[in-house]
Order: sequence, then C-alpha cells, then structure tokens
Amino acid sequence: MRTAFPTRCLLLLLALLMATAAHADHLLTIEVQRKIYDEDVALFSDKPDLGEENLVGLFSEETKIFIGEGRIRVERGDREIWILLEKEKKVFHVHPDQQHYEVFHVPLQLEQELNSQQKRQMAQEIAQRKPRFQMKRGDETKAFGPWRAQAVTFHIRQNSANPQVGTIERTIQSWMTTHLGIDLQPYKSLIRFRGALRPWNQAWADSVADLEGFPVFWQMNEQNDHLQLLETRQLLSVTEVTATEAMYTPPKDYRRIEKPFAQWPR
Repeated sequence: MRTAFPTRCLLLLLALLMATAAHADHLLTIEVQRKIYDEDVALFSDKPDLGEENLVGLFSEETKIFIGEGRIRVERGDREIWILLEKEKKVFHVHPDQQHYEVFHVPLQLEQELNSQQKRQMAQEIAQRKPRFQMKRGDETKAFGPWRAQAVTFHIRQNSANPQVGTIERTIQSWMTTHLGIDLQPYKSLIRFRGALRPWNQAWADSVADLEGFPVFWQMNEQNDHLQLLETRQLLSVTEVTATEAMYTPPKDYRRIEKPFAQWPR
C-alpha cells in the first residue's frame, strides 16, 4: 500500500505531460515579399527581364501563423489578424490600425448575410469576373531547408471588377510539404472561409484547401493591363509555443463591428 500513492502521482504526472504535448501550439514564421513593376515588363517568359528601373513598388513583411488543436491565428505583419476557432465556429478579423474587429460564423452562408441589392451585385460580379483556373501537380521534389516539397502550379484568369484594370492573370507555383507534423485542419478551414467571402475565388480556394501539406515556398506572378506583381512566401521556421487564450481572441479594448457585411464587397 505504501507504493500506491507514488505510483498514482507518477501516472497522473505522465498523463498531464502527454496532454500538454498533445495540445502544444506551433508558430510558423513566413517571409513575404512583393514587387510591383510597370506594364512594360514581360511576365510569362522563363527568365523575365525584371529591370530595377521598372520597379514601382516594394513591400516585405513577416507573416506569423499560430496553430493549435482546432484553432489558428494568422498575423499578416501589423496590418490584420485572422483568428479561426473550429469548436466555437467563429472567425475574428482584427484590424490593429483601427482597433476594431469583425465576427463571422463558419461555415459562412454568404447569401444569408447579404441584402437583395448585395445579392444582385454578387451575381453581377461573378458574371463579370468569369473566373477560371487550372491546376497541375508536378513530379519533381525539392528541399527547402529541412523540408522536402512537391510543386503544384495554378494558372488563374479572371476579369477585374474595375474595367480600367482589365484582365488579371496569375501563375502560382506552390511547393507543398507533408513533413511538418502538424494538424493543418484549422489552416485549411480558414482558406475555405476566406474563399467563401469572395465567391468568385471559392473554387480555387477549395482546391488549395484540398491539397495535402503546407506550402514551404510560394511564388506568384500576377499581371493586369497596367501592372505586374511578383510575390514570394517562404517558410522560415516552425517552433512549439506556449499559447494563451488571449492569443485567440480580439483585444478587449477593440471595438466590435456589429454589421460586418454592410460594406460588402470589400
């Protein structure tokens, strides 16, 4: 009987440690860079001549993704924060510069949120944009730091809502790895939700969410009738973090926007 109490304590401690490990959150740090060139720069050649004299805009930031069991927080620099909670079926969109946030329910039923005028506008915009995309999986694998990845290429073409912008064409090459050892379901749920916010992107967003793995390197070439955008995203690190509940809720002193769809589309 003397050994029963220490044994129970040891088992309780082991169970606690195992539960803590199972619910550990991870931080994915991603480097993002965007370059904007004027309309004279060719886009779809194998080695486009992107002279710095054509560069009209340069932007870089760090994206941080905190992901745990049934939850995710995405910080896009200091511009915006997305938080998805699967159990609560909620998404928070936080705007630090304006110190306010919006609350959405998932799965999003967009048509139920819009008034009749907005529904007509949505139908017109989908018809005007005429989105279409193709996806091609590659056989080649490549190492990015400690992760091996396989390429998936998207070709996307759609009209802009602004007639002066014209047709938008995107070529995206995403190198996907399945070796992070993280449950990515919250990440995929957030992709689907953001696609539902803009229905003309829904099919493409669902295809991305259906892919196995996470993009360790992502490169996009986008061109319209006036400008060209080159964007790269590279996964720099994956670390375990001790998360707090405050990380997955908007700051208490931020103001809630009561009617987030009043200004749709945004």
